[in-house]
Amino acid sequence: MHPSSRPSMLPSTSPSLTPSTLPSSLPSPIPSGSPSSAPIFIFTSYSQLYTALGTSNNCDGDYSSTGPYGAISTWDVSRVSSLNQIFQSCSAFNEDISGWDTSQVTTMLQAFALATSFNGDVSSWDTRKVTSMYYMFYEADVFNVDVSGWDVSSVTDYTSMFSGADVFKKDLNNWGTKITDTSAFKNSMFVGTSCPITTDPDLTASPKGPFCYP
Repeated sequence: MHPSSRPSMLPSTSPSLTPSTLPSSLPSPIPSGSPSSAPIFIFTSYSQLYTALGTSNNCDGDYSSTGPYGAISTWDVSRVSSLNQIFQSCSAFNEDISGWDTSQVTTMLQAFALATSFNGDVSSWDTRKVTSMYYMFYEADVFNVDVSGWDVSSVTDYTSMFSGADVFKKDLNNWGTKITDTSAFKNSMFVGTSCPITTDPDLTASPKGPFCYP
């Protein structure tokens, strides 16, 4: 389902969205608390995380327990404030990141854009501080996770958030009770999805909506 009104390509973005320099140091391991367990790696910056993921090389790293930073599911990202473009174009990526602590993240712009294999459970991510979900799941072709429980009260930009995410069809009407910024929806949030309704929600309506479903 690809209506012609859907953006034809991912928009170009400022180079400042991705790290301009490599981090001076990569994360150091800390003991896991059990002598038999692998250490846990703490990431203290976006650039550290971006480099470790190999995002610029299509996320071609080893994210298993034997990889250089251990299993990606155990990475401590609780100090990272940005996930901008962190998995963008990582076409084979579908690792378990359900347990990531995203409580300090303020922007998820294009985080999974063109991540065409990703359908990981991110339903429990803490999004209270996130202000931008711009093109977040753009053409994430198999993504269909229920994120209705996300706290989106701080988000100011949902432009094309799910645009082109072919199979996405979750009922997000719960978001209508949390959204306060009536200018947050610029265009094409659900265009190109499997949502029964692909028009942008009307935040002046009562109740606010529709959000994929009537």
